Amino acid sequence: MKTLTFGLVLAALSASSSYAQQPPAPPTETIATAAAHTPEQQEVINLSTTKWAWMADKDVDSLETLFDDKAMFTHMGGT
Repeated sequence: MKTLTFGLVLAALSASSSYAQQPPAPPTETIATAAAHTPEQQEVINLSTTKWAWMADKDVDSLETLFDDKAMFTHMGGT
């Protein structure tokens, strides 16, 4: 009886694992490799380019508009 119960439990476990969701396939293109961007993607790219230019130019006044006064920079677990 114990063997039959063990067999049924084992069968149920193996059957349920066969229905587990598979991870999605990785994307075939990225923002950097896309031939065309959606308007939303292009807006994010433009904002990112502008932000990096402000950072390179140390344009603190423009950067200040991006961050809440309570925002805190955290890097690698430190502040």
